[in-house]
Amino acid sequence: MTDPEVTLVQIDDSQDRIFESWPLSPGDYALLLQNLRNFEPRLVGIAPSLRWEEPGMLYDSLIRELDAVPETVLGAELAYLEAEDGFVDPALAALFEPLDDVVGDNKRVPVITTVLDLPQDEVRVGRSLGFTRLAASDAEESDRVTSGKFLTVPLLARYGDSVVPGFVLRLFMAHRGVSLDQVRVSLGRWIRIADREIPIDATGAMVVDAGLRGSVPRLNASALLLGADLQSVALSAEESRALDSMKRNVIVIGVDDPASRVVKLPDQGGDGGVISRADLLAVALATIQAGRHVRELELPGRIVLWVLALAGAIALFLLPSRQSLGLGMFLLFGFGVFGLLVFQVFEVWMSPVVPMGTLLVAVIASGLTKADSIAPGEGDGGE
Repeated sequence: MTDPEVTLVQIDDSQDRIFESWPLSPGDYALLLQNLRNFEPRLVGIAPSLRWEEPGMLYDSLIRELDAVPETVLGAELAYLEAEDGFVDPALAALFEPLDDVVGDNKRVPVITTVLDLPQDEVRVGRSLGFTRLAASDAEESDRVTSGKFLTVPLLARYGDSVVPGFVLRLFMAHRGVSLDQVRVSLGRWIRIADREIPIDATGAMVVDAGLRGSVPRLNASALLLGADLQSVALSAEESRALDSMKRNVIVIGVDDPASRVVKLPDQGGDGGVISRADLLAVALATIQAGRHVRELELPGRIVLWVLALAGAIALFLLPSRQSLGLGMFLLFGFGVFGLLVFQVFEVWMSPVVPMGTLLVAVIASGLTKADSIAPGEGDGGE
């Protein structure tokens, strides 16, 4: 992905942090937004819920800085509690503006019943709100590994019978200048916003290639507190690129400290195998902006591949032993290469478990069957 239209500003709790407190106070966020104004951002998404038990004296400064940003999308954390299932609180329903044009069975869209973390009333006034996290009743993370290096990111949630957009979708709508009544949703197929079509599954989630995160510009929030002195600081090539991108990109502010890195990257291990939810949200937004969607192969295409794999498996039992083994290895290799090429060219993905599993079982079974059918001494010209 080249030149993404989103820049991630990372808030962490490292030793180099020069903020006043942790978690950040209203004064810290006010100073951060004040310095962001040097880049004249049109749209800023703030993933952490801006809420404090005691806001303090600089709370009014934060409100003024928020008012100075042309458009802001705020994050909130939602959850499902089985004990509250079926109950609709009008006050909670009023927090989130629903999408009107939704086609399909919405019963598979994740249900929310309560709020875990929500920006304070004064912060929310006149600003869009979108969920950054959907917590299940069993406290498991809502970010699901699909396969390989892919993750799913929920774009929709359901409260009562209403379907509401998440943080990523809200940011993209604001970026394209699209209102709620201009968004069309076909569950299990797509979300259409202006001329952009976002593939989604039946739950309203999109698939994200975690390998794209390296292309998203990112800058530590502490660096922005240097203000005008930032231009004179020795920055890395990545930091300089992020700094330049902030003059034109959507800005996403998110917590990215070790405690927040709860999203497991598939096919990786150790500390490098987890990222923050803010990181994942930024990559999801960049994916939508660039149209680099990973699409699952439609059912007719999957059926064709399954039939071809079954035909190949049957052929293995009809050929002599050596030819059967050679054909089996060729088919396994061919399906793998074909799937890789289709994904690289068309960004269409299909789970290889069924076709390649069928072929692998057929190769092993045909080999064992033919080995048992060879009479003793048959192949060596026995007496």
